[in-house]
Amino acid sequence: MHIVSPNVVVLKLPPSFKIDVPIHVSWLHPYKPPTIPGQQIMLQSPVEVEGEEEYVVEEILDSHLRHNKLEFLVKWEGYMDEKNLWEPEDNCRNACNAIATF
Repeated sequence: MHIVSPNVVVLKLPPSFKIDVPIHVSWLHPYKPPTIPGQQIMLQSPVEVEGEEEYVVEEILDSHLRHNKLEFLVKWEGYMDEKNLWEPEDNCRNACNAIATF
């Protein structure tokens, strides 16, 4: 991690994370381990769609325009709310039902 300013950092992340850098510190949260002793978090595995791994969208929670491009706040199936992400519309092309419900 490289601190750019008191409010902005640049994280060293794998390319698969597909997020913009630098990142505002409000997006960063400390890890919260399970509260029950011995509890393990079982994360949902990605599914394969047209030869690519994708995660299942449980629900679209919100939408907004960022740099004149539509983004959706996505709740991922099998993940806690802390893992909700803003995803560009292009990344949600296989979540038609969740978008229509939203």
